[in-house]
Amino acid sequence: WYRGRFGLLFNGQWSVVKVNDNLSGTPLESDLKMNMGLFELAAAYSFGQRPFRASGGGPTWEIQPLVGARVTVMRLELDFENFPDRDKTQVWADPILGARLRLRPSEESRWSWTMRGDFGGFGAGSDFTWNALGFLGYDFHLLGVRSTALLGARALYQDFDDRPGFGWDVTQYGPLLGLMLSF
Repeated sequence: WYRGRFGLLFNGQWSVVKVNDNLSGTPLESDLKMNMGLFELAAAYSFGQRPFRASGGGPTWEIQPLVGARVTVMRLELDFENFPDRDKTQVWADPILGARLRLRPSEESRWSWTMRGDFGGFGAGSDFTWNALGFLGYDFHLLGVRSTALLGARALYQDFDDRPGFGWDVTQYGPLLGLMLSF
C-alpha cells in the first residue's frame, strides 16, 4: 500500500514440517511436527524511479529504505511412543532495518528485478537476524488490482535464544514464488 512516496509492506509465510520415523537402531517410534509462521510489517519511503542515464530513457532504478518488524511464531511437537508428548510454542518479534532496490529495463516495462535485504534483532527478539531476497517480477492487473508475479530466492538467518531450554540458530533458504498486490 502506497500513499504518495510513503508505503506499508506486509509479508506472510507459513510452513509445516513433519517427520515420522524410528529412532536409529531402536524400535522406538517418534513423530516431530513444526509449524512456523513469519510475518513482516514495514514502512517504506520511495525516492521514485530514476534513469541510469542523465538523458533519460533506458533502464531505471528505484531504492526504498525500510523500517519495521518481523514476528516469528513457532510450535514444536515431539511425540515418542510410550513417553509423554513434548510441546513448545515460541513467539518473538525482531525490529528490522533494510532496503529494497528495483531495476527495470525501461519505465514502461512490465518486467523488474528486485533485491531486498534487512537485518535486525538487536537483542529485542533475536540476538541477530538477516534476510536477503532476489526475484524477477512481472506486472499485470488481477481483478483490477495492480499485481506482480514473483520468482526468485530467499535466505533468512535467525539467532534466537530463550533461556532456559530453547534456541534457534538457523538459516533457511530456498526458492520463492509469490504474488504481490499493490493497493
